[in-house]
Amino acid sequence: MASKLSLLCAAATAVGMLLPQVASTAAAKGPETVLYRFGSKPDGRAPSGMIDVNGRFYGTTSFGGSGCKGFGCGTAFEVDPATGAERVLYSFCEKSQKKICTDGNVPEGGLVVWKGKLYGETELGGAYQAGTVFSFDLKTGREKIVHSFCAQGCADGSYPDGGLTLAGGILYGTTPFGGAYDKGTIFSVDPATGEETVLYSFCGQQGCADGDLPSGGLLNVNGTLYGATGRAGANCPNSMECGTLYSFDLNTGVETTLYSFCSQPDCADGNEPASGLVQLGSILYGATVAGGAHHNGGTVFAFDPA
Repeated sequence: MASKLSLLCAAATAVGMLLPQVASTAAAKGPETVLYRFGSKPDGRAPSGMIDVNGRFYGTTSFGGSGCKGFGCGTAFEVDPATGAERVLYSFCEKSQKKICTDGNVPEGGLVVWKGKLYGETELGGAYQAGTVFSFDLKTGREKIVHSFCAQGCADGSYPDGGLTLAGGILYGTTPFGGAYDKGTIFSVDPATGEETVLYSFCGQQGCADGDLPSGGLLNVNGTLYGATGRAGANCPNSMECGTLYSFDLNTGVETTLYSFCSQPDCADGNEPASGLVQLGSILYGATVAGGAHHNGGTVFAFDPA
């Protein structure tokens, strides 16, 4: 399947990095306007993953807020694009028991919306200190933990950080650790019941040919989830490098490795995919943090899953 992957750029700089500020750009041309600058503890730091809900922007910051005794363990926020006004909806780690942030700590990956509620992940915190899926009710202002990871030896996954994808009223995501082999999972959560199901545990194949350390979240295309792992694959058995592209069919429950990186000499095709995938037409696009033809500086790639 190597012929299906092509490189667009041999140096991927700042792809997938968190934005330090909220900004707008006028279509294809015109000046950029900064709507809001983050930085003070109460309003949060390191924002990511904004979505538009009824003309307002919603997102999370990994740090800042009033939790953690003022140090800041992240926030959920709202920005009015008309005025640039920012409002903190929730500060994580406001609820703690025996120094455990039961309401979550360090939200990552942005938000999705379903039936008037925002859903997201925290990488840390929760009942077992291994991350959560949470909801925030836009009407009541109430934050609720939908699932706490690592309940039973972390077979359900741990430390989610790639964000959630919504398909058919069910939330889907990945964890970089945990699962049957402690190499990461694809999971689903029913927002109505909070039931979490591990759909796939990585590294079930010899040498982790199916990949290790899933990262960057999932892309839903007509009932098929696409994602990447940052390590292992057919070309680097049990390695801390290389990585894969994979698909997961929601109808059949089958995971398929689509491409193993470092298929070319010196990993000219890329090494360690880290950002999420995006779709344009029928083509998937992503980035690797290493590999490529220029000084191991990373790549931007295109992949045809057909």
